[in-house]
Amino acid sequence: MLPDVLMILGPRRGVLALQETGVAGSVEFHLQERHLCGSVVDGTPIQSARRAQYVFSSVIMARKGAFVFRQLPAVRNDFWLPLERLIFGALTALDEVDRVRDQLPSADTVFQLRWQTPRVTDPALRRFLDRVWVLLVAGASSRQLSSTCDIPLDSVLLVIHKLRVLGVVTPVRAADRARLPDSTRRRSESLRADGRVSSASDHRSLSRPAPTSAERPTVDEHGQPDAQQPMTFTPMLRRFFRKLARILSSQ
Repeated sequence: MLPDVLMILGPRRGVLALQETGVAGSVEFHLQERHLCGSVVDGTPIQSARRAQYVFSSVIMARKGAFVFRQLPAVRNDFWLPLERLIFGALTALDEVDRVRDQLPSADTVFQLRWQTPRVTDPALRRFLDRVWVLLVAGASSRQLSSTCDIPLDSVLLVIHKLRVLGVVTPVRAADRARLPDSTRRRSESLRADGRVSSASDHRSLSRPAPTSAERPTVDEHGQPDAQQPMTFTPMLRRFFRKLARILSSQ
């Protein structure tokens, strides 16, 4: 089992090269003093610690592949992530996924935020929603959210399952999506592809009006979500909806 191999190799300095993981063609983990200090995917070094964590967790959760370890006098030094913590986090997520795997949706099922959403109190779910809010407004599949946000696919499936149980998201039938105007459907695909809203013309393509003050969640003086409100809004999202309201009112 790969986690056991990593724990044994952790104290050594070298490169664990993996093939056929299903995550990428080739993956390298650079190890030193029980830390992950570098990662290379398909020959390209990863500079971001967040993306390195995503690749590491994805490989652990894939549970397949062949590997070889090369002990070296020097390895990459792009970041310094505790190996035991990475392994524990990946295995914890995997265990939780395995308990409900038969209830998880298809990775390609498109989900969309319900406009009237119940309160979400779980901090992890709220952080996830802050990251993917715009994508879920347009409608996105778990596979698209995983690749856009650098979150392992199984972890996204688990979170989407929890949000569906809470009534925060709902699956979108293909027939419903086919009835959308072409411009809205194209913009939805663009939002899922790059995870951003980039111009005034982008805002006009969203078919929903801006939320009313009664529907709109608030934040406290520190910019943190109000626990009494049904959903979280980051400062970026508040700016987005203010711009959207101005654009809609000028039409």
